[in-house]
Amino acid sequence: MQQHGQGSGGGLNDFITKWNTTLTSTGSSASNQVKLPFSTSSNYTVYWGDGSSELVTNADPAPTHTYSVAGIYTITCKGTVAIDWSASGSVDRAKFLEVNQWGNNLIFSSQVSNQFSLCLNIEFPALDVPNLAGAIMREAFRGCRFTTIPNINSWDFTVAASNVTGLFRENTNFNQPLSIDFSAQTNFSFMILSCSSFASSLVGCDFTSGIHFNSFLRNCDSYNLPFTGVQFGSVSSLTNYKQMLRDCLIFNQPLTAASFPRPQDVGNMLVLTGAYNSTISFNWSEVTNANGFLNLNNNAFSTANYDALLLHINSFTLQTGVTLSVNAFYTAGSASATARANIIATYGWTISDKGAI
Repeated sequence: MQQHGQGSGGGLNDFITKWNTTLTSTGSSASNQVKLPFSTSSNYTVYWGDGSSELVTNADPAPTHTYSVAGIYTITCKGTVAIDWSASGSVDRAKFLEVNQWGNNLIFSSQVSNQFSLCLNIEFPALDVPNLAGAIMREAFRGCRFTTIPNINSWDFTVAASNVTGLFRENTNFNQPLSIDFSAQTNFSFMILSCSSFASSLVGCDFTSGIHFNSFLRNCDSYNLPFTGVQFGSVSSLTNYKQMLRDCLIFNQPLTAASFPRPQDVGNMLVLTGAYNSTISFNWSEVTNANGFLNLNNNAFSTANYDALLLHINSFTLQTGVTLSVNAFYTAGSASATARANIIATYGWTISDKGAI
């Protein structure tokens, strides 16, 4: 495929991207066109990469350009431009190939999310970093297919909005070590959901302000790294870990109080984790939901580990009326059997397991 020139010089303030006109999809522009996705803007000049340019105003913030020759073009936007689109609704998202430079004048709108969602062909080779002030990064890269964003660990998420749910969701190629300061974010639900290739370290990420980790690593079939050095939440806030590791088929690492400091909801946390047979030693005193905790398609959890878990849970003053599901046997006539009976009698728990052996 022939690549055509940039045509504008490209200064440090410019937003520079690459597009392939031929990658049409349902509802897209024609195979020799590109329609920019902006929904509002200040005035800026767009250089289309074929020697032509035009001034873009609020009257038509998302112009369509027709090329005389179909192909790959580098498009440069000069002026103050805002990433104010949701790419999941952009007609030309399949044509969007690269962000080559974010530019000093680029801003993220505080009103929209899903900025690059479902851009199946996009990569981010830009060497500079974007200004994320006020940005809502919810599902920003959902359904993309890139493997890495080379400098994302240098992006300043501390100035972004508190919600990064689904940030990399359903990107089946994504597999990059992350060490991002997320200390301003509280909601990490679905962040790496269904990233089936993800098997990289999270050490260095600051998740200590997090209170929601629902389905955080769910369906990450390749993930089996210890959480040593990673803290999901803090002792200052009750935390939701519901379905956090659900369907992580090979995951088999200890769950400690250091990594899970103050659980409240652990429902279905390890459901359908077929290989899980490790130790669980976090604090159970404030858990109010453990329904489906380690249930369904898990035949690996040993009697010894379940005995240890029952003894551990019984060491706390517990919430009442909790349901706990564990697909394992406990040892009849043992201290763990006594602990199980005490949890049921004293705190009114319903415990669903395989019974005594």
